[in-house]
Amino acid sequence: MRKLSPYLGSLIEVLDTPNRINVLDQIGQSGEYYAIPHILPLMDSEDGKIVGSAEMAVSKLLDSCPALELAWLNEHIRAWHPSPMEWKRLTNRLVEAMDQASFTRLSMSSMHWSGYVREAAVKRLAEEDNGRAFPFLLLRMNDWVPEIRNIAREYLEQRRTSNNAQHWIQNISLVDRLLTCGRDSFEPFVKSIHQLLRGSECTEALTEALTSQDNKIRRFANRASVEAEGADAAAVIEQALMDCDTEIRRWASQKVEACLENESLYKMLLLMKNDPVPSIRRESLALLAVYFPDAAKEILIDGLLDYNMTVRETARRYLNRLQPMDYSEYYLDVLWNGQEQYLAAAIAGLGETGQDFENEVLFEYSDHPSVSVRKAVLRGLAKLNPEPYASLFTDSLQSEQPGISREASRALRRYPYLVNPDELASIMSREQPDHVMRNALRLLPAFDRWKQLEILLDLLTYTREDRFKAKIREQLVTWAESSNRKFTGRPRENDITRIHNKLDYSRSEMEDVVLAKIEWFINT
Repeated sequence: MRKLSPYLGSLIEVLDTPNRINVLDQIGQSGEYYAIPHILPLMDSEDGKIVGSAEMAVSKLLDSCPALELAWLNEHIRAWHPSPMEWKRLTNRLVEAMDQASFTRLSMSSMHWSGYVREAAVKRLAEEDNGRAFPFLLLRMNDWVPEIRNIAREYLEQRRTSNNAQHWIQNISLVDRLLTCGRDSFEPFVKSIHQLLRGSECTEALTEALTSQDNKIRRFANRASVEAEGADAAAVIEQALMDCDTEIRRWASQKVEACLENESLYKMLLLMKNDPVPSIRRESLALLAVYFPDAAKEILIDGLLDYNMTVRETARRYLNRLQPMDYSEYYLDVLWNGQEQYLAAAIAGLGETGQDFENEVLFEYSDHPSVSVRKAVLRGLAKLNPEPYASLFTDSLQSEQPGISREASRALRRYPYLVNPDELASIMSREQPDHVMRNALRLLPAFDRWKQLEILLDLLTYTREDRFKAKIREQLVTWAESSNRKFTGRPRENDITRIHNKLDYSRSEMEDVVLAKIEWFINT
């Protein structure tokens, strides 16, 4: 079930108090639709006021529930069952009351655990002619009772017209969900809805959907609008490139070459080069270099200082065709000119393009106050020549800054010979921040399997933090379960004695099954 906020959880806890009507009103105002399963039982209360308040709260919460989340709601509502003694009585009462039921009760009853109740609710929903029933009947198209599926399908197929385009678009995520459902063949139905919405008569509804608050609806509307009859694809793409949704902008960046040209294309490529998503910036640089090479040179040079490595690589690749240059010299110039805002990118670029002897330049910035600069130094040194800087990497592994510790861990995983196993064990046996322990544990697979075991046994013996002990035990379980596939032989005789001694110290911290496996591997 979706996690309740602390505020909503506190309201749910007092639903059984005499003040429940006021509490129901507050829950309804919260907009947290995942509270519906908690308040649904109150719709069956003997107190009419409570029933009315519960229905009102559910109605308000449904207004804030995205269409696709109704599928989640459906699973949780029908999961509740009364005792077998109550089944028949409750079912009969609900079916008899269906003729007078409100739309909210009908929609919830369409998800009921009883097929009789669902069928009665679906028949009543099929009398609705204003589109409100669409999402609930789309769910019932995959009902496990064939009669219910047929009622829902018949209703929806009768309303497969352009007059209902807005309702289809609002529920397009539930339409597409049918392709993942297996109780019937839904592909022809889904394809027919997509084809309908791409017709010229649905253009107005699609245009309106381009400004929907729902990202999924806007994604569909953009794709459908480009392919629709008589569509102004260029206008759609231009609008999509300015959308707040990353997926829509990424899709539009892949369509821009086919849909725009000349000045419109150039204008959008300039917009794309400043996008926060690296893949969109890469696409912009590539297309500028191909279609507007003269204007692209300066833009590609600016791209050499992008904060993303793949964008820098793209800029260098296309500059090689248009204006070959010595990139390491360029990055050195930026460093020595003191352009602080580009310092991290210039250091990273030098690490990607420089020579081994230039690692001394990078090392000069290893104690820079900026975290991004120090991370770039570690990446650059790892690429150029990491061996002289082993102590820098092990010290950085213990950094209080999670990003620096993670960067050091990545480098040491590539060059495990830079870290001494005993030193690593010593680092991990001391009190460390959580991120340091995690990053250190990630280094263990780089060592010999028997050395891994020794380190883990030492850590299990000397570590005092329970949360770290739990992680170490998990690693020992993994070691014991995978060793039979990865070992090629026993440890050396002088190692066996040492490992046995460490086992003796730590055996009280391990489960007997894991201990037995480890001893078997040692002695086999």
